[in-house]
Amino acid sequence: MISHLDRFFIKGANEYWFFMKDFKAVGKGPSLLEAQYNFMQQVGYVTKDECVKHNPALCSAIFCSEPIQERRPIYPQDKSLKQTDRGFEYRIAGWGASGQGQSIQEAKDSFKKKYPCATIFVDEDTDVQVQTTSAPMKFDQGKLDWSLLPEEPLEPVIRVLMFGCKKYAPDNWQKVPRRKLYNSLRRHIFKYFIKREQIDADSGESHLACAICNLLFLLWAELKGEKVWESKNDHKDSIPCTASN
Repeated sequence: MISHLDRFFIKGANEYWFFMKDFKAVGKGPSLLEAQYNFMQQVGYVTKDECVKHNPALCSAIFCSEPIQERRPIYPQDKSLKQTDRGFEYRIAGWGASGQGQSIQEAKDSFKKKYPCATIFVDEDTDVQVQTTSAPMKFDQGKLDWSLLPEEPLEPVIRVLMFGCKKYAPDNWQKVPRRKLYNSLRRHIFKYFIKREQIDADSGESHLACAICNLLFLLWAELKGEKVWESKNDHKDSIPCTASN
């Protein structure tokens, strides 16, 4: 139901803005009456007679002689966008309810759904600063989640690497033929799963930790563009392997 109680106007420095609760349109003009006429045209009626003919209730509400509610001008600082643990919250000071959503646009759309007449004020936002509430938030979408990597198994792997540095030289494994890395990997897997031998006699660490080192070396080579699957056919001269044999 259209009511004259749902009419509002804002008096700016050089013009008036007229709007109604359930309409997105905003009428503007140098006087309040001209803003009302402009609003009527914004909602699809060229003349007042046309509005009276096709939508008398709306025309009566627009031009009712009862006082129109005045709202103070909306300034950039009146608009706030907060990030909470549930998403985003958009608000305009003095407009009661807020808009909420999982994204900034959803929060704005929610606000506009509650206050269609505020659409023009929301859509003109370009740089409303996001404020955080409750716990600090950080966007990590698309970034590596290192918390998924178990830390305990890394210790024996690092000890194998340290053993290799002491026995040979730091980063010596980078110069090792990939065939030798592949063969070392197969030996450690064979001893652990077939021979049921848990500890590598050379390094004193688990055969699995030694195998993981070899896998890391091969993965490093693959990431550099090498065709690692051809490593078992690589017959280059061998160089001592960083991981134990």
